Amino acid sequence: MAPGLAARAGTMLVRPARTWDVVADEPADARELMARHVAPLAAIPAACGALGSLVFGFRLAEVGLRQSPVVVLAKAVAGYGLTLVCVWLVARFVAP
Repeated sequence: MAPGLAARAGTMLVRPARTWDVVADEPADARELMARHVAPLAAIPAACGALGSLVFGFRLAEVGLRQSPVVVLAKAVAGYGLTLVCVWLVARFVAP
């Protein structure tokens, strides 16, 4: 994760008005925002989902199932990529 990203997320939760004022003054382009903020944050659910599937598996109709590590990795990579694409599409509509 980028240095200061966790601290920035924490101050967004504790003091949002002050933090948004600081963010508004920072120059940033779309590529930098995607690389420094979106990419590390999008990796969190992909990694946690993959780890959870590998460790715990899942239940379907009261039957415990486990997927192969290759399938779990492929799903994590696909989820990560789709998250990045969705954020990019939303950004294109919000700020053209």
